[in-house]
Amino acid sequence: HTLSLHDALPIYNYPLISLQMEVFPNPTVSGVSLSMADSQEIGGCSAKLYDATGKTLQVLEITDAKTYIQMQNYIPGVYYLNVCKKNTVLLKNFKIIKK
Repeated sequence: HTLSLHDALPIYNYPLISLQMEVFPNPTVSGVSLSMADSQEIGGCSAKLYDATGKTLQVLEITDAKTYIQMQNYIPGVYYLNVCKKNTVLLKNFKIIKK
């Protein structure tokens, strides 16, 4: 029996995931709100905030249609927010400007 690629790797299949998300205000001074349009897709989602060097600053479990990410203690610059499903599947990436 020859192993195929499908045998060796787990397959993540999330049909109909709604990517209707937004982060606001952007640019920001104190923080941003992450808004997900389809609350049925929230289960198992998390948000990870990174600085420009790739250092993880925050990891938040998303439990509601709106999640606030506090940024007031960070220096002005560029930050990245990744929204993932089950910590493995990247759903959306945001570039956030902190003033």
